[in-house]
Amino acid sequence: MSEIFYDSNGQPKFALLPYDEYAELLDALEFQTNTAQKYNALFEEAKEMLQAELSKTNSSSEGFRPNNNDRFFQQARGRYLDSRLFLVYKGSRARKFANDSFVNDSYKMKIRDELVRAGVLAEDRSGLFYVFTRDYEFPNPSIAASIVCGGSKSGPDAWGRPEGR
Repeated sequence: MSEIFYDSNGQPKFALLPYDEYAELLDALEFQTNTAQKYNALFEEAKEMLQAELSKTNSSSEGFRPNNNDRFFQQARGRYLDSRLFLVYKGSRARKFANDSFVNDSYKMKIRDELVRAGVLAEDRSGLFYVFTRDYEFPNPSIAASIVCGGSKSGPDAWGRPEGR
């Protein structure tokens, strides 16, 4: 049986646990530590890949030259082509696992599935993200933001507003 001991102020000071419960806690802590180290390494690798991609030449795969109009959202970058069209650059990342609001939106799921089938989105090495294999033009910034974050997202909230609007 577990027992908690308190100090004179009524604050928990320590707990007395049976050995089997203590052993389970140690196992859980070890699992959590190993998992954190594994995903930290994957995060650092992804961060380095993104930094390398962003530091490459100042042109995207389709010849658009990044400039002060470039927009950044999560691990993606792109730009407004006009007041509606939005271009996401090659090398940008999108969450693979979508939330319920996205999964329940058949229009957005259809677009994402088509991008995967067409090879525009390819799974990265971690298996947690898709990577844009080429620049891709979306009909509006909200669809672009939703594809990137795997959930419903306002384009102007994610990317900002186009110049002059």
